[in-house]
Amino acid sequence: MLTSYLFIPANRPTFFSAISQNKADNYIIDFEESVAESDVNTAFDSLAFDTGIPDNIYVRPFFSVSGHGVDTSFFERLLEYGFRKFVIPKIERVEHAKQIAYACGKYIDEVSCLFLVESPVCLYSLSHIIQFSELPITALILGSHDFALQMGMEHSQSTLEYAHMQVLHTARAFGLECIDSVCMDIEGTHEFEQECRRAVSFGYDGKCIVHPKQIELMCSIEYFSPKEVQQALEVQEYAQAHPDFSVIKMHGRIYEKPHMKRINAIKNWNTQYGSK
Repeated sequence: MLTSYLFIPANRPTFFSAISQNKADNYIIDFEESVAESDVNTAFDSLAFDTGIPDNIYVRPFFSVSGHGVDTSFFERLLEYGFRKFVIPKIERVEHAKQIAYACGKYIDEVSCLFLVESPVCLYSLSHIIQFSELPITALILGSHDFALQMGMEHSQSTLEYAHMQVLHTARAFGLECIDSVCMDIEGTHEFEQECRRAVSFGYDGKCIVHPKQIELMCSIEYFSPKEVQQALEVQEYAQAHPDFSVIKMHGRIYEKPHMKRINAIKNWNTQYGSK
């Protein structure tokens, strides 16, 4: 239902060997939050992929950002190593994003980026960054903890609702995916489940996670009730039997063709997870 993005600290090379066992959809090797600046080079030297870099591996690089620009030297090392998928942190302005795009050099057509929105300045500049930086952005993520810290606000769904909606709406406006923020509830209690339900309800494409326990829980959540599933299957069956329908009157409701996207989402979830 939600595509998973599991953060792996870059200074824990033993975690890399367990990637295939964790069953996340994607993995983010994290040099930015999980590794001290003094340990970045050591962590880089520990990288090892015996059969090449898998296609579902992203890297969150360490960037030194100042008013004068961005130090992209470490990012360029990652490119030379062979990485092409990145999570871009800490960037707030178009000119900084342009420098990262320029640093991609000859690899620019191979690179794709998940862009983190971590400050009010970045949120304000977001549409301009997407339109004018030439950075190959494929998805947006609200870095909610950093954002809340900069705002001086409590980290909660209510205080962050505006930022979440702005990032989500901007992603959709530019045809990008949107990935929900991390949840620090690693024991799988009510908080994480509520965030996942909210993400599905709002139409997010994926969720960032920080612990393998969250992968199994995310897949086990009943996002739709048996009643919703049954009604969706009935609507889809009718639509398949009447492909030229204009509206479907069923269950005391009217379904039009645009509603079929959600009907299909419910059906697909039921096919993959509903019987578990």
